[in-house]
Amino acid sequence: MVELIEIRKEFSTGFIPRKTEVLKGLTFKVEKGEVFGYLGPNGAGKTTTIKILMNLIDASSGSASINGIDVNKTVARSTVGYLPEQPYFYHYLTGFEFLDYIGTLFKLSENKRKMKAEELLEQVGLKDAKDKPLGKYSRGMLQRIGIAQALINDPDILILDEPLSGLDPVGRKEIIDLIIERKFLGNTIFFCSHILADTEQFCDRVGIIQKGRLIAEGKLSEILNKDDSGKNIEIVFNTEENFDISVAEKLGYLRKISNSMYGLKVDHVDNANEVLQKLMASNAKIHTVKRYKQSLEDLFLETIK
Repeated sequence: MVELIEIRKEFSTGFIPRKTEVLKGLTFKVEKGEVFGYLGPNGAGKTTTIKILMNLIDASSGSASINGIDVNKTVARSTVGYLPEQPYFYHYLTGFEFLDYIGTLFKLSENKRKMKAEELLEQVGLKDAKDKPLGKYSRGMLQRIGIAQALINDPDILILDEPLSGLDPVGRKEIIDLIIERKFLGNTIFFCSHILADTEQFCDRVGIIQKGRLIAEGKLSEILNKDDSGKNIEIVFNTEENFDISVAEKLGYLRKISNSMYGLKVDHVDNANEVLQKLMASNAKIHTVKRYKQSLEDLFLETIK
């Protein structure tokens, strides 16, 4: 459904223009009916990738297609719903008027536009705010109306740049449920997000990009714990003020849970006793010892080191 082949993108920056390569031979596919999470730190090239797919900017080289059609052709985006990272709204329009206007861009009939607007406002939890000007919407409400406009044309493909941004936990849950519903309806969903715990709930596959290169890709079920023999454990411990954190860093993969609490992954259960003794000798207070289960956040942080 979505395919990029050897995509490169250069920008010229500075008073004396210097070329900076933002995307460096990016190649991947998003298959029909799957939810693909596109992850990476700020500045990695995620939004640039999406802008190329939406033909908002041109790639320096390589090819990109949607439904087998080159993205340079307008028809490629006829079945796409798109939410940019920072959408702009006409603040004087109400929520209903805005969706009605978007419907005209897709040449929907008046009856179809009004029906879809009412339906989508209810789906994203804005039914009671449909007559309120967008200029008076909160950040979370604007994100919801952005999701609604991306669905106005009943798209086969959704391309969403940070769809969970600015939402409270209830709002995130509602939008996640909506994304899952669209997946069950057969939609293909390609999205970026920094909220990894939520992303892990509904992704089929993920791709991790860093400095313009795809450094990890695959099904979550395959790439999480792919090296786990079933004997990995995690020791969760609290630290005192005089604890030397470098001691723990030498013992395994360390993740920070809070200001004074850490989780230490030990590669094999047979090493646990030795590691525990070293931690306790360094004034660490052991909290729990449990089977290690890698999360998407763990994978992300390990990969982008």
